[in-house]
Amino acid sequence: MSKDIIHLQNAHVTQLTKDNKRSAWKVQRNGDNEDMAELPGELNEAQVFAIMEFGRKFEMIAFNAGIQWGKSLTVDWDTRIAGLKNSIKRLSAENERLAGIIENLTRKDNNDGNRSSN
Repeated sequence: MSKDIIHLQNAHVTQLTKDNKRSAWKVQRNGDNEDMAELPGELNEAQVFAIMEFGRKFEMIAFNAGIQWGKSLTVDWDTRIAGLKNSIKRLSAENERLAGIIENLTRKDNNDGNRSSN
């Protein structure tokens, strides 16, 4: 799993202070600093990091649930291909058996026809 695709796992928070006035906390994606969320400026660091941990925990749970769901939709291609190959073998054998029967019937009809024309 790459944390790059789970944005909150790899995010940071920033807050600016000017003239003793604190701005809102910005949750930003690492790499491109795209804003993901904003938290009130009145929150202290401990509260902000507790919120981030809470969000990361449930983001990871949701991500893993999505992976499991996606896996449940995939087909076991090796098993499917083996089953289809087995079907081809059975159908080929049946085809050969039926071809033999048709050949025997055709010979019998030809032999009967040849006898009557003599």
